[in-house]
Amino acid sequence: MRRYTLFLVLCASWNRQHSLRTIVAVRAADEADTVAALIAQARILARESRVDEAETALTAAQRAAESDRTSSPSKVAEQVAEVVLLQGNLAMYLRSDAVRAERLYRESLRQHARWDGYWFLGKALRQQGQPTAAAAAFEAAAALNTANTASRLEAAGSWVEAGSFADAKRGV
Repeated sequence: MRRYTLFLVLCASWNRQHSLRTIVAVRAADEADTVAALIAQARILARESRVDEAETALTAAQRAAESDRTSSPSKVAEQVAEVVLLQGNLAMYLRSDAVRAERLYRESLRQHARWDGYWFLGKALRQQGQPTAAAAAFEAAAALNTANTASRLEAAGSWVEAGSFADAKRGV
């Protein structure tokens, strides 16, 4: 779906009949010129395993979010956090780079604390063999989204992996 921007230019020059000429110019805008559209584009590219293109779209989305002067600082932080979280998902699940994913998830959480940021951080930490840290991340996810029982189950599994059965029982 293309969006169009309408520019109305009024020319104040009078011709021989003294009529005012109105020039209407319609310019097609890029399909993906907003942060949300760029994120959506990146998700589609990632599903098609076009990782480099997805990363390019996310980089453009991050730049667009950071240069947005019309949104509140908290909205900008939310947008940047989502972009960085998705960059972490690309690193974790399509590039199999849990170390880079962890760094990106932590950066996302510094921008804006989200339950899914803690969830994915827990996954990255567990992948790296850090079950205690993973359990703490899953517990943070559970605290932010109490309806998500999967976070509590992941925390319990991480505690079991760490050998702390009492903590595992407490979590479920």
